[in-house]
Amino acid sequence: MIILQLMEENRRKILVTGAGGMLGGYLLPLLEADCGAEVVRYGREEFGADAPIGEVDTVFHLAGSEEESDADINESLTRELISRLDAAPPRAFIYVSSWQVYSADAGEGVDESRGTWGSTEAGKSKLAAERLLGAWAERRGVALAIARPARMFGNGVHGDTLRLFNRVIRGHYVHVRGNDAKTSAVTALDCARALTAIAGERGIFNISDGRAHKWISLVEAMTANAGVPRRMWHLPEKWCHAIAGLFPYLPIVKETLSEKALQPFSQTLVLDNTRISRLLPAGFYNTAEVIARRDPKYPYNNVEF
Repeated sequence: MIILQLMEENRRKILVTGAGGMLGGYLLPLLEADCGAEVVRYGREEFGADAPIGEVDTVFHLAGSEEESDADINESLTRELISRLDAAPPRAFIYVSSWQVYSADAGEGVDESRGTWGSTEAGKSKLAAERLLGAWAERRGVALAIARPARMFGNGVHGDTLRLFNRVIRGHYVHVRGNDAKTSAVTALDCARALTAIAGERGIFNISDGRAHKWISLVEAMTANAGVPRRMWHLPEKWCHAIAGLFPYLPIVKETLSEKALQPFSQTLVLDNTRISRLLPAGFYNTAEVIARRDPKYPYNNVEF
């Protein structure tokens, strides 16, 4: 792997974009502890100031967004980054994409060869960035590894996952009886470990803990993590539709019983992590168990009650 090679050679510079985010908080200590390389943070200020990059060996491109409001930043930041690297391309480039490049209801056993459509605007933008990087890496001879993490949990959780946490804690999560939809998940620590493992590799890697988590199991784990009484409604599907039809204007109904609110938790998307598991024989933590036991490395103290 390129990270280990850095320990043996004089070229010891690693660039990390988005280092201030949740995943960056887990990746930076691993990089600094494992190889002692110079780690350069390249954030929004540097992007905005057109800061020069210079020669680097390895790039971990974490910067981006899964918010619909600024989803196009995934492609635009990537385009800007590679234009600044083009004069002196790195040997290895690791891009953090997303599970959202797949269909939201793709089923179980979704491996890296599965077709991609982009289930959200963020997913489409991540996919566009993947293709942009693929063409550039091939042209410039860069070893490109693309990570497609599952829904990620860690200290500093944000976006849709934070909003789900808040819904659960306020008692605004409704479980439709008979709904056994499943999803993939991964801890941010395991995702960071996976990124160091694929540095210098080529290709696409799904990053998940390898388990098919029922949505209700993850929700119960969130309740345990927050240390609040279990507050979950279990309703028949026809009741959900009836209430949503009668009171569509009520904010709590929009948040809990509208089609937009219920649909994500009725779809199954489970990633196959066979490829990354070959590089991480120690395996992955069970994400639901980590959340439920309130692991000190995963304190959800930023959840707004």
